[in-house]
Amino acid sequence: MNSLLIYNNNISPDFVSDFKAVMGEAFSFSITNQSLSNENFTFDKFTTEFLLQNLNKKKYDAIFLPFSLAEENYLEFSGISLGYHIRLTKEFCNKSTPIIFFGYEDLYTINKLSSKGQIFFTKNIYVTNEQSIVNFQKKVLEINCENEFELRKHFLDRIDIKPSVNHTSHHSISNEWAIQRWANALSLDSVKIKSITENVGSSLYYKYLLAKYPINTTQNPINFQLKNKGNILFVDDELEKGWEEIFAKISNVLPKESVSFIGNEFKGEDPKIIEELVIGRVIQFKADVIVLDLRLHEIDFVEGTSIEDITGYKVLQQIKKINKGIQVIIFSATNKIWNLQALQAAEADGFIIKESPENSVDENFTNQSIENIYKIIDLCLKRSFLKKIDTYISNINKLISRQKLNLEEYSDFISRTKSNLEVAFHLFYNLNDFKYKNYGYLQLFQVIEDFIRLKNVFEEGNLSYVFCKEKKVLVLQNLDDKISGSKKFKSVICFNEHKHIYEIKDCESLRRPDTYYKISALLIFRYGITGIGKTNWNKINKNRNDVAHGEPNVIVSENDIIQIFDFLILILDKNKQNDRNINNLITESKKKENHKTTLADVNPALEELLKKMDKE
Repeated sequence: MNSLLIYNNNISPDFVSDFKAVMGEAFSFSITNQSLSNENFTFDKFTTEFLLQNLNKKKYDAIFLPFSLAEENYLEFSGISLGYHIRLTKEFCNKSTPIIFFGYEDLYTINKLSSKGQIFFTKNIYVTNEQSIVNFQKKVLEINCENEFELRKHFLDRIDIKPSVNHTSHHSISNEWAIQRWANALSLDSVKIKSITENVGSSLYYKYLLAKYPINTTQNPINFQLKNKGNILFVDDELEKGWEEIFAKISNVLPKESVSFIGNEFKGEDPKIIEELVIGRVIQFKADVIVLDLRLHEIDFVEGTSIEDITGYKVLQQIKKINKGIQVIIFSATNKIWNLQALQAAEADGFIIKESPENSVDENFTNQSIENIYKIIDLCLKRSFLKKIDTYISNINKLISRQKLNLEEYSDFISRTKSNLEVAFHLFYNLNDFKYKNYGYLQLFQVIEDFIRLKNVFEEGNLSYVFCKEKKVLVLQNLDDKISGSKKFKSVICFNEHKHIYEIKDCESLRRPDTYYKISALLIFRYGITGIGKTNWNKINKNRNDVAHGEPNVIVSENDIIQIFDFLILILDKNKQNDRNINNLITESKKKENHKTTLADVNPALEELLKKMDKE
């Protein structure tokens, strides 16, 4: 016979000798105290090495195993555990060989004490309570070998191996499970990736997963590439296990200086230090997009830890305080809806779900996940334009809050402006839909319109004034003809239909002063700018009209958005006021008593201003 007996010291030497003489080979499975004292010792690793180093050289007709191979803790049923390893160790040449368990316990008792008893209900498994050579010989004769494929399918259908209750161990296996599958899909083949199998490949749970959800090596490799540019920072405390190579592959079209990694520095550090390390790198690297692992410290895996106390969540909050436009993609195995909702409320910009064994029921899940990460990173790189927008919004909020005006009107203006800016930011967030960009542009233009309604900026009436450095500059006079009912105005600036600009010259006009007129007057007499084209005001006003009137195919560009923000910075900055164009004009404070101010009082300065415009 060509059978195998695996035994330990609870089997008598005489029985072992008889077995070798009559039935085949016998190998001692003995775990020494020295092995147990090694902090890296695991039963799974020891068992895997035992099978592959000692028993992988020949095929056996049957394998005899006692229920337990432990001397001290019999109820661990280590022999049964070894049986599972025999069935699930992919490289083992005897994984389909019939196994005959022996011992004095009945199956009812074993199944009551341990879930390991599931193996007894699978094919090619036999049990006997009589330990004798004659009985063992009979058992071999009873064997009815099954087709290997059917045997494996039946075995996997009947068993259910649970992950370790140790969160760290379970996380490590799930993490490296994802790494191996992603590496295969991305055609990554390196020493580091191969070492993953050595790290957790001996785990019985990992072997079970590989058997149940085998890696499809026949799928076409993924050939996606990032289309947009920017600085990407990858944050993961397990970079060295393979994630760095995977992320490097995903971002390989970007210049090396545009990709950064942080995580290996976290080992042994306090969560607060980890937060500081990440934020320091975000600022120093000027990250546009951050792929952020949610759990960066061992404490994050403690059962019952709320999402708000997890290190990655706190890092997300701090990043958004620096700049809301920095795109943060959460990288995590969590798919709990309440966690995702909390992260979304904290302004996470995207989610990448790490592949876990639970997801692997769908054989296309890996490729779909990787395709998804390319799409999300690309979208976030495109959205990184929001960094500039957030900086502009922050600067504008500082400008309008800096002016110490107690006017209720100005308080309302501040409130409306902040609201309009926030709405605009969220509209620009949807960069893929041009309508939202256009709507965001109108929100910004509304700030301009609200600004010129302030009484200390532009006063409209029969006599209309521009304010500059507490001076009132008369720019417009109402010349309504009450008899004929016609509307006429006399202005120090005149609209030129051909050039579509205002020019400084004394004229009469039938045109009612609109936003374009008022802003032009402000630029000339409040900010000392005679070359209005330098401020892009004409383009800004045209964009607004085209968008507001629903002109077909009108899409404001990112450059258009930057121009209107620059314009807002100009007009909202009190320190930018310049009275150089009104020094020779009559202001309200210079009027003689009982003298009715008209535009004729202003005319002496017009010729000089016209010359100045010609030179510019």
